This record gives sequence, C-alpha cells and structure tokens, in this order.
Amino acid sequence: MPSNIGTEVYISSALPATDDQAGYEALTWTEVGGVLTFGEVGSTTSEVSYDLLKSGLTITEKGPTQYGKPVLTYVKRPGDTGQAAVVAAAEASNNADVALKVVRPDGEIEYFQANVMGDKYSEANPTSARSKTHNVAINSKPVVV
Repeated sequence: MPSNIGTEVYISSALPATDDQAGYEALTWTEVGGVLTFGEVGSTTSEVSYDLLKSGLTITEKGPTQYGKPVLTYVKRPGDTGQAAVVAAAEASNNADVALKVVRPDGEIEYFQANVMGDKYSEANPTSARSKTHNVAINSKPVVV
C-alpha cells in the first residue's frame, strides 16, 4: 500500500474555464508549503425519505451530494506564498471559491473548486510545530487524472 509521503497541495485564485483536466491545467498554481495533513475527499450523498400513505412504505432516494470538507493543516512558514493565498481565501469577507490541486505520490492528481473557511492556529503543545488549520468545503465534483 503506497504511503502519502510526497503528497503536494496547490492553490489557484482563478477558477478553470472548463471543469475538466484541460481547464485546470491552464491555471497558474502555487504550492502550499509545509502541509501536514489534507483530509478526506470524496462523495457523501444525503438521503431524501418520504412515507407513502397508501402502502405505509418509507421510500428513500438519493438527495444532494457533497464532495467533502477536508481540513488542511500546515506548519506556519512566514513568506510562503501558497499559505498566504490560503489565508486570503479564508478571509471572512471572501466568499469566492478557489481551485485546489492535490498531487499524490503515485502521480494521481485531484482537481476541485472549494471555499476555504476558517483560519485557526492549531493547539500548542511541547511536541508540535506551530501550525494552522483551514476547513475546505469542496463545491465541485473532483476531476481525477
């Protein structure tokens, strides 16, 4: 089983003209340095249920799908332009989506659009580096290449 060592995270303040590989590859990307963790990406579909009066059956169907709210955590590095872009995207007054790219060690790339929310320092303890966390709400179906 491959390790996640070598995973890279990139940000672009621009969004792709088309929601496909070519659209994302046309963007200019900035690497987010010092990444410690990037949470789960994938679909979760809510259910919509209703009870039929005549039969007494409960019918369950698929409702809205969400592609995740991973947490991005990184070691704070002054001057890191990728981290600065994440902080700018997380500003409370900024409701614009950004494009994110996650490059896995095996070469797989995940592209998606997301809204970066929150800008917190992680818990301080004697055995941890000073780090920051951001919630990332994915607002598009990931394009995996």
